[in-house]
Amino acid sequence: LGLVNETMAGSANVIYPQSMWDPAWSWAVEMQDPPFHNPHAVLINISLIQPPYVTKPLYAVVVPTIILVSLVTNSLAFFVMGQKNLRTPTNVVLVTMAWSELLTGVSSLPWSIYYLWQKITPDHEMTDFWCSWHQVFALHLPAFFHTTSIWLTCYLAIQRFFFVFFPAFMIGYTNKTNLKFIIGIISWAILSEIPKIFMKILDNYPGKSGKMYCLQTHREFIDWIIGFNNYNMYGYFYKLVFVHIVPCFLLVFFTIVLFVKIKLQEQKRKELL
Repeated sequence: LGLVNETMAGSANVIYPQSMWDPAWSWAVEMQDPPFHNPHAVLINISLIQPPYVTKPLYAVVVPTIILVSLVTNSLAFFVMGQKNLRTPTNVVLVTMAWSELLTGVSSLPWSIYYLWQKITPDHEMTDFWCSWHQVFALHLPAFFHTTSIWLTCYLAIQRFFFVFFPAFMIGYTNKTNLKFIIGIISWAILSEIPKIFMKILDNYPGKSGKMYCLQTHREFIDWIIGFNNYNMYGYFYKLVFVHIVPCFLLVFFTIVLFVKIKLQEQKRKELL
């Protein structure tokens, strides 16, 4: 997040965050009233995290192009598979996946538009609103929709597996049951992102030089419940396992099993012919 921790001269035991664009910046000197007496408070430096010469061409050309292509292709899926006579359990999952994929890009548009049209300078990087909410639009909403899409893909693979291997078991599998699983996946994806949003605080604070600094810290109770480092470690571990490793394993496993099953059926059919 654009944080450099260095020890101030004369205060060897105190660690202060520094600004990336101003090497002389120090917590004690620049801040009129240090808002966070917390060693884990960080400066959010958008100019460093998202350099304009790299990010603006991406937001102006690449992102709109991807969203436009996604809008066209997913709209076709909506119109074709969303018809009443085609609302099978599989098609309902596919339509929900299409919505998730589309919203992954669309949800970040407000931040992209703001970044393009608002002149962000070292003196005042972001307004108060965007300091507090830019991570929601740039990180958390896209992550929520992407997580939903990942698990819907796994759910579709598992669903196909049961339809092929246990067709009798799936006779009572209705659209209502299917919808419950979809709602469960969406709810789980929401719960996965909510702590990341509400466990941190982002606010603009003025420095003595007149510059506005967007500072981030976390809720105080995290320190005395599990500790900040443990909170980060568990958070990254949870995302690594349940958003990447587990769905990847399930998708590969059920796809391979289904592929082998189809190949065996083809061989039997050829032998009968």
